[in-house]
Amino acid sequence: MMRKIAIIFALIFVITFLVKADDFYLYWEFNPNHGYITGIGSYIDTQGILGEPGAQYIIFTGGPSYTGNHTAYIYKVEVDGDPYRHPDNPDDPGPVAPRIFTLVSTYNMGYYCCGHENAFWVDDSGIYYGASSRWGGIYHWDFGWTNKTRIIPQTSYVTQTLAYDVRNGQWWIGTGDRRLYRYRNNSWQYVFTHPDLGGGHHDGMEIVNGILYVSDMTTQHIIAYHLDDYGNLVEPPNQPFAHYYYTSGRNVEGMTYGPNDHFWISTWNGYSVIEIGGGSLVVPTVTPTPTPAPLPTTNRVGNLMLIIFFSIVILTFVVIKISSK
Repeated sequence: MMRKIAIIFALIFVITFLVKADDFYLYWEFNPNHGYITGIGSYIDTQGILGEPGAQYIIFTGGPSYTGNHTAYIYKVEVDGDPYRHPDNPDDPGPVAPRIFTLVSTYNMGYYCCGHENAFWVDDSGIYYGASSRWGGIYHWDFGWTNKTRIIPQTSYVTQTLAYDVRNGQWWIGTGDRRLYRYRNNSWQYVFTHPDLGGGHHDGMEIVNGILYVSDMTTQHIIAYHLDDYGNLVEPPNQPFAHYYYTSGRNVEGMTYGPNDHFWISTWNGYSVIEIGGGSLVVPTVTPTPTPAPLPTTNRVGNLMLIIFFSIVILTFVVIKISSK
């Protein structure tokens, strides 16, 4: 009898061991009721340009899924408490502090296809948006949504993402087939193709402190590469230095980094913006020494589910055998 009980506990241990713990936390989900939420960006007003030094903002497009009139929304983000506290955070456990969102401004971006092919970048000079071929390049506005100016010509690519490397002034874009390009010497130049991460296609890219973060339309896998001072990739394309995993993957339509030192994701048909971070998904203030991470496999989740399924079947069989005696 004791042997059978030991077998049951062993199986439970195996199942628990096989289910990988999340590498980061889901802090908040904000549904503003603006339709499909697509391109996204963020801004930390360190200089108080908009009136309050240190104020945090997110900006995103909402509206139709594909072709139609798209509207940009800017929200101020505030936190009623400790922004890093989370029930699963061993260093700062407890309930998540409420996030407060205040609408600052809206802007009619126009009629085009498609919101999910473009994204925002914001700095002290104003707002940037682009860069799909069906939008027409990268445009810049001031914070009052005036003085619209095209700063990068129309591309020939149907993009999914937009990012900016502030260290060298290089724009980056990504296409659905996971090909990444940067704007250098007045032209878009191919850099590399990132691995298939199981999300269907490339969606989600951000550059922070010399690190390129890439997603695949799912938060289940986010990988990261170092960029040198010239914007060149340090690790081989199939050897990102970090791979972050989250069990319950959510759609990623756009990805930005900013408020609360976390990543913010637009979820497209989730009609929301989510805030993720903490755990091992903490952006270093100093770029760490490159060390390649294992390449994520696209069938990892499927294999894990099969292992769990058969483990449960075996466990059930053992329990039935014990109960019948």
